[in-house]
Amino acid sequence: MKLQVRSGDAVAGTLLWVMAAVIVQQSTTWPSSGDVAGDPTVFPRALAAIMFASGLALFVLPRPPPAREEGTGELRTLRTLLLIGLTMLMALSLETVGLVTAGIVYVLAAQRLAGAPWRKALPFAIGAPIAIWLVFVTVLHVPLPRGEIWQWLFS
Repeated sequence: MKLQVRSGDAVAGTLLWVMAAVIVQQSTTWPSSGDVAGDPTVFPRALAAIMFASGLALFVLPRPPPAREEGTGELRTLRTLLLIGLTMLMALSLETVGLVTAGIVYVLAAQRLAGAPWRKALPFAIGAPIAIWLVFVTVLHVPLPRGEIWQWLFS
């Protein structure tokens, strides 16, 4: 089996580099904290570093060709566009519904778009945003969007 670097990998790697650069640039405008655990720039910059490394891997590491012919790619393109729209919707809804609620909907929809069965997608969609909230808000003291609805309900 011949390994090859695909042209789509170069495009994806470039997009990852651009997004990483934007994240780093934007994080320089945020106030930093003396406490590393409470510094709001740590997580975005770590994410940017992972995105940069992933983009580099797409350029350097060859992959085997697909096991089967994927056809015209129309369904794959539609799923990609749906996921992009879903990501934008989540970003826009964070302030209103909060990270946990928006995260549950986002992760569940993304898992289902990727073809995950309900029995695996639902527990992961509920557990992942809650775990993220618990780690970042309670352990690392990084403020995350709670949501106007939750503040109104519990204030």
